[in-house]
Amino acid sequence: LDFLLSTKAVGCSLGLDSYTESLFFALETLFTIGYGTKDDPYFHECMSAWLAIYTQSFCGILLDAICLGLFFARLSRSQTRATTVVFTDKAVIVEDKGSFHFCFQACEMRKHQLIEAHVRCYAVSRTRAPSGETEFQTQVLRLGNPDDELGGMLLLSLPTTVLHHIDAWSPLLPQEKEHNVVSGQEGQDSPLHRFDILKREKDWENDESRSTTTSRSKLKSWLEEKSIEILVILEGIDPLTSATLQARHSYTADDIVFDAWFAPCVHSNESGECVIDFAKFHDLRPKMRKH
Repeated sequence: LDFLLSTKAVGCSLGLDSYTESLFFALETLFTIGYGTKDDPYFHECMSAWLAIYTQSFCGILLDAICLGLFFARLSRSQTRATTVVFTDKAVIVEDKGSFHFCFQACEMRKHQLIEAHVRCYAVSRTRAPSGETEFQTQVLRLGNPDDELGGMLLLSLPTTVLHHIDAWSPLLPQEKEHNVVSGQEGQDSPLHRFDILKREKDWENDESRSTTTSRSKLKSWLEEKSIEILVILEGIDPLTSATLQARHSYTADDIVFDAWFAPCVHSNESGECVIDFAKFHDLRPKMRKH
């Protein structure tokens, strides 16, 4: 640009005879401040001046786009947004009418709620291969609340309880023999069947081969023996940036409490609005609560 803007080399009557003057010209072009030419603001229709201004303007637009893109990418980082979705530190396993349920709570700390928020749960366990090596296996946990058949949708404006029924198809249920049952057939694996569905199809209580009777001690020993870790993935869309984000959490056997329930953390203020006390969000009470 110094050669193009040099008055002696080109003769465009720009009045630029040094690098400093050329630098000032570039800044005026970049920020559209204006030119202080005395003779002709159009530089006597000099093509070299046109090329210099065009090049500098293009560089200015490119730099603006890069800076704006970096700023927006930093502002809309989904990892930072996902930290506002909180899960209870402890999960609970409660018994209701002879059946066990695995539960935890999730909530959104911001007033701007996620769009299309839904949750999925997986159980990662260790199994012993015939060769003697330890293998890791991932299985899906079917959810009853929210119903995963309807997409597992959540409204996180208030604490929401996520519930998994520990039935015969649940990887959390202790198994005395290695087999799986699907619609009366053994030797097949189907996480797609659920206790409430099969109960509608046939008389579950009178079928002893599919009994889910177990004890707290067996259930706890099974979780520790298999080193089962329950992974929770909550997805949603940020309404401000339209970015899809994932909030993740995990529960191990040490994070599961039996026969406990979540302490109330929502109260109503003077104006009748619901207020969430996040200081009590992770508290548990020993009394069992039926569903």
